[in-house]
Amino acid sequence: LRIINGTADSSKLLRIRDAHGRELPFRVAERDGVPVSGDMRHPLARYLPMTEMMLSPMSRAGILVRAPAGATLVLSSEPYCNGTFFEMHHDLLRIVAVGNAADPAHGLRSTPIAVADTPAARLLAYVRAQPSRVHRRAITFSEYVFPKRGDIPRHAAFYITDTTRPDFHEQPFWPVFPRGATVPSNPDIVVKQGSIEVWYLINTTLEVHAFHIHQMAFVEERNETGIPITVDTVFLPIGKVLPNPHDPDYPLIRPSITKVILDFRHVPRGTFVFHCHMLYHEDRGMMGVIRVN
Repeated sequence: LRIINGTADSSKLLRIRDAHGRELPFRVAERDGVPVSGDMRHPLARYLPMTEMMLSPMSRAGILVRAPAGATLVLSSEPYCNGTFFEMHHDLLRIVAVGNAADPAHGLRSTPIAVADTPAARLLAYVRAQPSRVHRRAITFSEYVFPKRGDIPRHAAFYITDTTRPDFHEQPFWPVFPRGATVPSNPDIVVKQGSIEVWYLINTTLEVHAFHIHQMAFVEERNETGIPITVDTVFLPIGKVLPNPHDPDYPLIRPSITKVILDFRHVPRGTFVFHCHMLYHEDRGMMGVIRVN
């Protein structure tokens, strides 16, 4: 099954159950078009078992399903709090198995792959073994609601900022194009081709976000199942509300932190964007420009 989250602003927590309601593992062959084995010629030959899967807007997954003839499986979206409202349970797909699973006409050969043998785990192992060769950044997601001022109505603004820089300031996506230029001249982040970077994606808000970058995939160090995997979009959970002893009307937020590894060794030089894949958020400024030199 190829599953696509085609929504604009809604992440989905997916699980598979049998007819008795028992949870079954996902057999994930690829995420966002990248085989878990790294073998683009045989993308379905290997799979990783996972108990659940979070798909952000425009995320994709290829999963393998095996069931005896007559069995019924259900793919569902599970409840979770996304910050602005509570996602409810929905049965998305009912699968009734027919035929003989041993018949080659009704199946394909695929075997599990050890986590340590995946390209994602190998890159993670390299980063841990060679920390001095890795550049690290804090990328902070923030949002504010501004009151009406003059002719400007009350509005929300969303920011994604490299807060590693001591001179950082929050600003919305605002590309500058000199006369005759086809790419912006004001990148928010500049990286060197051939480098490896670890980004700590810090969600300081009480809304979920979805980090996406063009031109490349990256490794999510640990997803909801604790398995490193290569993706091009990653879910950022909400921060945690804490009491504010100085002003109970304004609670504090403990940010969530999602760690990703970006390998620029095979990324062409050029200028492109990274952004939140929640359409409402990116349209209101949560986007940045990156340049690979």
